[in-house]
Parts: sequence; C-alpha cells; structure tokens
Amino acid sequence: MTSHAIAHKALSKLLDAGTRRRIRTAAGDTVAASAITVVFSEAKLPEYIELDSSEELERVHAEIREAERAGALRIEWDSAAGRFGQISRIVLSNIEALASFLNVTPQWVHIERAMQLSTPWRGQPAVDAIRAAWVRNTKVRNLGPRDAERLVEACRVLDRVRQATDAAVETPVRRLSADMFGDTKHIENALVPILDELTRGDEPPVSEVEAVLPRIGLVKHPQTLLIGGRGTLVLTNGQRITLTPPYLGIAPDQLARIDGPAPDHVLTIENLTTFNEVSRGLNEFTDAMVIYTAGMPSPSLRRALRCIAKCCSNHTRFWHWGDIDEGGLRIAKIVAASIAEESMPERILRPWLMDPCRLPETVRQAPGSYRQIRRMVAMAEELGWCEVATGIREMPSMVEQEAISPRTPF
Repeated sequence: MTSHAIAHKALSKLLDAGTRRRIRTAAGDTVAASAITVVFSEAKLPEYIELDSSEELERVHAEIREAERAGALRIEWDSAAGRFGQISRIVLSNIEALASFLNVTPQWVHIERAMQLSTPWRGQPAVDAIRAAWVRNTKVRNLGPRDAERLVEACRVLDRVRQATDAAVETPVRRLSADMFGDTKHIENALVPILDELTRGDEPPVSEVEAVLPRIGLVKHPQTLLIGGRGTLVLTNGQRITLTPPYLGIAPDQLARIDGPAPDHVLTIENLTTFNEVSRGLNEFTDAMVIYTAGMPSPSLRRALRCIAKCCSNHTRFWHWGDIDEGGLRIAKIVAASIAEESMPERILRPWLMDPCRLPETVRQAPGSYRQIRRMVAMAEELGWCEVATGIREMPSMVEQEAISPRTPF
C-alpha cells in the first residue's frame, strides 16, 4: 500500500498498462510480448523529476522498493545517478501482486465476473455485443463490467416477459418489478436503457420509459383500445358490440374482427386529447374510423391494429397524426409496421399534419439538437414520408400534437 502520491501514481500507471495488455490479450488481439514499463522521465512522470528534496525522493524510492520486494515489479536504476540515486524505469513482474500491493480490484477481475454472470444468455446477439464491448473495457449505455448485475437483471426481466402464459396481455411493470426486485420502480429507474439496448435491433437508442417498455410488453397499466366510427366489434368470446359515438373502449386483446362496410379512411392518433376532439366530430355520415394509439402502442394494441387493418379494403386510406419529434415518428413506424399487409403492397401509412412547413410558426418549437433532427429526418424517410423529411430538414422544429387545432383528412 502506498502513501506517497508520486509513488502511487507510478505504480497505478504500471497497473493500468498491465491491465490494458491483459484485456487486449483476452479479447484476442495480437499483442507484442514486450516488457510493460513506466519510464521515470520528464515526459512520463514530471513530478518525480521535479522533486528537489532528498527526503521526498527517498520516500518515493522506499515505497516502490517495497512493491519490488512484494514481487510486483523490478526497478531499473539510473547508473549515472549513483546506486539507488534515481529510478530509470519500473518493469512489471506480477500484475496480481501489484494489484494486491495497491489494494485494488483490477478491471480484468470485473470483466471476468461479468462474463461469468452473463453466461446463461450467451448466444443472444445483443448480449454477445455487450460482452464483446466489455471485454475491451468499453462501456455500453454508460454501463461497464462493474455493472454486470444490471445486464443480468434486464435479461431476467425479458425472460419473465417471454414466459408469460398469455402473450397477448401486457405485464404491469411495477407489479413485475416488485415481484422480482422488491422495488416497484426498479425496472423504470435502473433498467430502461439496457432493456432498450437488448431489444432495439437496428433502431437508434432511446431511454424514455414510454418508448421502451410498451415495445417489450411492459406497461404501467393495461392500454385500452379506443375506437370511433362505424361498424360492429366482434370480440374473441363472440360478443358483438356496435360502435356508438363518440367512441368505445375495449381490451385490445379481446378484438377478433370488425364487421360492416370497410371505411374509406382510418386515422390513428397519438394523444388522447386530440383523439377525443376528433372522435367527437364524427357523425353517422362520416365514412372513417379513428383509433387512439395510447402513445407508443403496446404489443396487444399493435395486434388489434393488425386485426383492424385486415378488416379494411385495399381502397381504405390509412393516416397517422402524432407529435413531430423523435417519439412521434417512432410511434408512426410502429403503426406502419402494424398495418402492413403483404397481400396489399399498395397499403401505406400517410402522414397527417406532420410537416412543420405546413403548420403555423406559433406551434413550432426549437429542436433539442441537430443530431435529433437528423434522426427525425431518417425516420420520416424510412416511412416514405419524403415531404415530411424535407419539411423537417428545411424547418428544423418539433410540434406537439395538442398545439394544433384538430381537423381531419376526411
């Protein structure tokens, strides 16, 4: 154990160099078999060269010689300075002994522990990518090998969700969190980024609870399918319910199909306030259906959207209206994927009031960053919304849906 700052710095630099070598070797990198050293020069360790007190110099030497006696290193002395007058460099002999001498847990121990803890999920691409990053001592979503328990907890959560007896029904996140961790908010507070990393695929990383949890089947409370328009809802138990103004709500997993003439238009709406306003404007002559996505639609609500889309004709036009921001466009991508039908390649999701250039200046807000705008443009292009992408590029801004006076494309 060292007490002098200069001795501690020199020994820590030697340990760090040895740790980097060991980590690179474990990662399979080709590493030269050269000695691991710290040179006591003006460039590498100026504090040592600038010492002007023989007493201070002797204290530094004494502590480093103690590390040498512990078998951690070998000292090479500067012959020009006389016997034990000045150190030229120190050479690593035994990295475990050096770590023990400094009384620290070396990073490779954390890495080896992380590899051991995550072994049950080895073979899953996202887990393997995290393990590979950690072997190189690189953090993922601000988590490193020391945080391996977080990865394990997230994998256990996903296992529990996948093992649910009824995949059509979402799991209340706080009940699951209390059951697994004894804390109702642990999943929301500690695991959302790593859960996103494990499940996002090729999508950009996000950390918002509302964007991540519904995607994997976790909800604060079960979502309700709110739907306005004309037709008869047929439930899984065979019960038939006629849609009445302004809208009806059912558990999304209970919808089997919708009977009646296919609507000319289907409009999905992200926010509840706007949905209420639009649905109350429908009448018996409006040949349209309005659906509330409840923000980011959960898996069961996505299944209901697919069910509704299958009951529509190839002449039905599908529209989406949501916030003009990353979250809103991410929701639009989920909706578009939900209504897609291989047998109807002409079916597309059209944007409604989502081009900032076509909206009043008073509702446009400054974007958080240029990077955010680039991601928004990319998502609009993926949706095939070229005008929206151009509008966001030319008029970088975000718009909350509730700021726009409601109107519809029908």
